[in-house]
Amino acid sequence: LAMNRRLFDGDHPHVATSLNNIASTLDDLGRPAEAIPLYEEALAMRRRLFKGDHPDVAWSLANLASAFGALGRPAEALPLQEEALAMCRRLFRGDDPDIASSVSNLAWTLDALGRSAEALPLQEEALAMRRRLFEADHPDVAMSLGNLAAAHVALGLIADALPLQEEALAMRRR
Repeated sequence: LAMNRRLFDGDHPHVATSLNNIASTLDDLGRPAEAIPLYEEALAMRRRLFKGDHPDVAWSLANLASAFGALGRPAEALPLQEEALAMCRRLFRGDDPDIASSVSNLAWTLDALGRSAEALPLQEEALAMRRRLFEADHPDVAMSLGNLAAAHVALGLIADALPLQEEALAMRRR
């Protein structure tokens, strides 16, 4: 980051990427509070660099939302997740891994806000999309199965969750 700041005056994609990478590392280390200002700076820079929709802006939105979610601040994550998903839907057509991730992330945020009934159809959408994207066993499909099971549990639909968890476990074992 320091080198990129010396090499590139003002806003530059390399500086924004460095900011995001450091924030992501802090997040991975369980330090999301320290990551947030860096994610915010990267997002602001990317918004200035890329007018309109851009994948880097969508990813910055999702990263910042994730850090807020990790801190138990889903109300702050929600508008970021909604904007990230809307942008991904405009950027990518049809089935796309980024759309599936954004749909699932929004569902998790809604669930954290106690809006599980709204989260369930989103988790169903994410799973269906990932099944179409990845025809064989795939970690993302197994994760979506678990996410959908968790959404059922949140609504008290335990019997509906069990076969999803069993399928996820079998897939992970394979």
